[in-house]
Amino acid sequence: MELDKKLLQWSKYLPYKNQELNSLTKSEPIVNKEIDLTYKFNSNGFRTHEFNINNTEDCCLSLGSSYTFGTGMPIEQTWPSLLEEKIGMKVYNLGLGASSRDTCVRLALGWIDVLKPKKIFVLWGGTNRFELFTNNTEKRIKDIRLSSEEEFNPDYTNTDPFLINYFNNPINGEFNALKNKIIMKNICKESNIDLYDFTIGQHSLREKSVTFARDGRHKGIDFQKSASNLFEKMLLV
Repeated sequence: MELDKKLLQWSKYLPYKNQELNSLTKSEPIVNKEIDLTYKFNSNGFRTHEFNINNTEDCCLSLGSSYTFGTGMPIEQTWPSLLEEKIGMKVYNLGLGASSRDTCVRLALGWIDVLKPKKIFVLWGGTNRFELFTNNTEKRIKDIRLSSEEEFNPDYTNTDPFLINYFNNPINGEFNALKNKIIMKNICKESNIDLYDFTIGQHSLREKSVTFARDGRHKGIDFQKSASNLFEKMLLV
């Protein structure tokens, strides 16, 4: 069965296409009020440049979750934007907040034939998340996360038994992470794309960062600069 290309390209922020928002949700915390930002989305629902599909200029893709999307951060201070400035090549940011490694692979499959990137940069998130395809025409893909109470909580008796079994054994998440890494590597190899990637916990970036984003939850500009610097160093090897 051939997968629907539009499904592979789908962004959870598609309802916000061509919009500029002060916050993603009414409940989004605003702790560090001195950080001024808006979330501006392109016509495909991504917080990045408008896709220039017919242009032959070289470009890159960045993939990841909240830290790539830039939750609570001005777009120009996210690691994809910082990296773009350093390498002098457009970097389309396909990061989606609260997403999974599945999301990275799905979006790569959906967009590389369209945007034709020369390089892909992936900041892999945690292993306690995965994607679930649904029959909901408005929300076609659901993010399942261990940290989300409505999805899974050991003390929440009405939770789906499948989720309890899945998250109670960390091997499930670790094996899913391995599969995604192998798939991404092969996607890039088949399309002659250079792949640069590391996991969010690999270099203790969060532990070393002392600043916070506007929401007071995600780490701030020092995290973003460190991630950008790590990808830049990979390019020099």
